[in-house]
Amino acid sequence: MQNLEGEIAKHYNTVYLDASLPASHMYEIRGYQTVKHEKWNVENGVILVYEIMQKQLNSKLGHGEGLKDEK
Repeated sequence: MQNLEGEIAKHYNTVYLDASLPASHMYEIRGYQTVKHEKWNVENGVILVYEIMQKQLNSKLGHGEGLKDEK
């Protein structure tokens, strides 16, 4: 998880993910916060409930920086 966040931080300041309700606690421990609750109707009347979570990353680059053309 630390390695993935490090790779994302090279290009973005914030990471978003979808988390199952049981997994959301693990992400909260890692510093993620729930920004929205969602539902997905699957089949046979089953509804999947999950959370959209975000975490601010400590990045040396701002969003989009490093992707600009140099002059």
